[in-house]
Amino acid sequence: MNSFDSLKTRVYQINGKNMVIRGGGYVQDLMLRPSNERIDADIMYAKHMNLNALRMEAPRGSDYLFDRCDEEGILLMVGWCCCSAWERWNN
Repeated sequence: MNSFDSLKTRVYQINGKNMVIRGGGYVQDLMLRPSNERIDADIMYAKHMNLNALRMEAPRGSDYLFDRCDEEGILLMVGWCCCSAWERWNN
């Protein structure tokens, strides 16, 4: 018995297909230098790591990112942009 035998796997159905979600966090270039080539490289890197979901850790992202992830079968989980909420803390 190895250490993974006791783990339970949650399987979801998406579009009628069983799927185990394996994901990681993703941030586009924080220096605000958009690049479709970088997005392509990032997506291929995620696929190489057998990821099928990415959680956005920054503002929404470009339409190109959404289109490419859709083409490659990668789920995107977009979080709330709360990074500047502290600037209006008293409000």
